[in-house]
Amino acid sequence: MVEIKKPGARPTGPCYRGSGGAEVHPPHHDLTSAVAQRQAQIESAQVHLPQLVAQTPGLNSLDTCVVQGAVIVGMAGSLTTEEQRSFLRYRNGLQVPRSSLSTKSSTA
Repeated sequence: MVEIKKPGARPTGPCYRGSGGAEVHPPHHDLTSAVAQRQAQIESAQVHLPQLVAQTPGLNSLDTCVVQGAVIVGMAGSLTTEEQRSFLRYRNGLQVPRSSLSTKSSTA
């Protein structure tokens, strides 16, 4: 699944902290909104697609655990070096390997 924003959308916001080459730029609302939308679309596919496939004659079952997505936002060439570094930190933080994700249930 791909969420595409307009070329004018901003990947990073204004400088949050730092100066002189050590600036930190938070993700812009344009980017975080697109990421949230993509996450919702993936969850919807994982929850609802197997039921739709099961109701469609002639279709084989579908493994929705492998549903992935991407977000295309902004123009990399318009970012300063510090904005690029901040963006890459944010992007890399989104790419959590599935094996490191877990849920724990509490027991009373």
